Amino acid sequence: MLSVTIRGLAARKLRTFLTALAVVLGVAMIAGTFIFTDTINKSFDNVFSTALDGVDVSVTPHEVFKNQSPAPIPAALLAKVRSVPGVQNAVGSVFADGRIVDKRGKLLENGGAPTFISSADPAPFNPFTYAQGHAPQSAGEVAIDEHSANKAGYRLGDSVPVRGLAPERRYTLVGIAKFGNAGSLAGAGVAILTLPEAQRALNKDGHFDGIDVQAASGVSRDALSVRIRAALPPSVTVRTGQQEAAHNSSTIKSNLSFITTILLVFAGIALFVGAFMIFNAFSITVAQRLREFAILRMLGGSRRQVLTSVAGEALVLGLVASLVGLAAGFGLAPGLKALLSAFGAGLPSTSLVFEARTAIVGVLVGTLVTLVASLAPALRATRIPPIAALQTASTLSGGARLGRRRTIAAATLAALGILLMV
Repeated sequence: MLSVTIRGLAARKLRTFLTALAVVLGVAMIAGTFIFTDTINKSFDNVFSTALDGVDVSVTPHEVFKNQSPAPIPAALLAKVRSVPGVQNAVGSVFADGRIVDKRGKLLENGGAPTFISSADPAPFNPFTYAQGHAPQSAGEVAIDEHSANKAGYRLGDSVPVRGLAPERRYTLVGIAKFGNAGSLAGAGVAILTLPEAQRALNKDGHFDGIDVQAASGVSRDALSVRIRAALPPSVTVRTGQQEAAHNSSTIKSNLSFITTILLVFAGIALFVGAFMIFNAFSITVAQRLREFAILRMLGGSRRQVLTSVAGEALVLGLVASLVGLAAGFGLAPGLKALLSAFGAGLPSTSLVFEARTAIVGVLVGTLVTLVASLAPALRATRIPPIAALQTASTLSGGARLGRRRTIAAATLAALGILLMV
């Protein structure tokens, strides 16, 4: 029965290929989505870990309601933080919504991503590295992220208008920055100003959006965070730098989770359509092999063996197609990133991340879909009586010519469909 199964696949190469292609596309979408999202998630972990590497303890406003900006931290708390035993240095910073204006006087768009105004923090707290120039040092200077600079065509020395809650003001561009090791934060733009100027632009004079702390030598981050937590009111949240990096990365991942959902929906649609193709292909195969299955029954083959033969074809087809789709996912993942980058999402990049879950889910789903779609035709094959082998097969005159015409018509429709999609 194994040889019958393999010969059955080899005898219909074109149909086997087209049926397998439906599975390959679906599994490739699943694998590509998982590889892409796992890679991006790891990239964000690396970006925030690098950006907050010099922060031992982070103090941020307590978030009462999700997705709602919390009240800023009064500047007076900075002195309390500095007075905590074990604190070597502490600085306040601001980071809130703002806008960058391009050379045409229009607001710079980042494909739906927001734009921020940030203060320039001293070392070791500065999350930005400078690909060109340096951090702003006076009220009339600004640095912007590399992604926004490239999109707007700004160069060092240009005059850049920046809007906050205060009226728009023009600044001299003195630096083009990266967030950690990324050209932008998920495509978001940022204008970096000196702390007093950023506070003025955001109407946050006397307030901070965060306080970064450096521990004294020999003091652990965890111990220092406990001390600071005890010294401050419950209106703020205290985390270690590592915890803050993990929190920020988790927030970004959560905000981008809709991308995974959308891509997996497309993968599901591809497999759903593929299941119909598999069902039709195996239905046609069973109809064409009626006499073959009947002869098998006459030679002593049981219903179970006939079922095993058809299901075996589906199993081999689904498994091989799933493995090919899994490999194709490696090529699809960079394509998905390039597609999102074309829409303005400047996502960080790193080497592709391949989790065991990707292989298990991709191969399992592709194989099961193929098996389930072939189940009804396989059961139909078991109902073919042995007596059918004695019946004369009726062949319509000109059947071969009709088959060729159908093939030509199908190829023409397929080409037209591809042309319309392009």
